[in-house]
Amino acid sequence: MEGKEIKDWEYDGDFYGVSEGRKVRSFEEIAAECEKLMENPVNGDMEKERGKLHKLAEKIGQIKSLSSKGTDVYTIAKTLNLEYKFVSDVLITISGSPEDDSDMAIAHLLIMDYQDED
Repeated sequence: MEGKEIKDWEYDGDFYGVSEGRKVRSFEEIAAECEKLMENPVNGDMEKERGKLHKLAEKIGQIKSLSSKGTDVYTIAKTLNLEYKFVSDVLITISGSPEDDSDMAIAHLLIMDYQDED
């Protein structure tokens, strides 16, 4: 490699420069764009997922309520017409993460595994 200069890209000013035609946006501009997207979803998918999350959080609240009264897992599952494994997973998640025991936090943790097929 004689005759070629090797540059370290981390120290190359061109690497960090703004390309022509590319606008550098401020944090405020990006945040405003994100808020606009949240208010007006392109399609119903976001609203649908938000609804699933709220339904799941409601179920978790019911499970916590019955559990706090000393109801066992099988009875909770039967009473709420839920699967035993789901109720068990919710209660394990609550006991394993007491600082994040809000219904919505637990729903976020479990949403990937348990989604309603409404």
